[in-house]
Amino acid sequence: KEGQKLIDVRNLNSGIYFYTLTTGTLTRSGKLVVNH
Repeated sequence: KEGQKLIDVRNLNSGIYFYTLTTGTLTRSGKLVVNH
């Protein structure tokens, strides 16, 4: 869908990950919690 991104976390260890997404002049940062 527009404005959504599917992230495959199967190969990530459990933990907290911080991310920054940038497109043109828009930047968004956030936190992703992975708990297997």
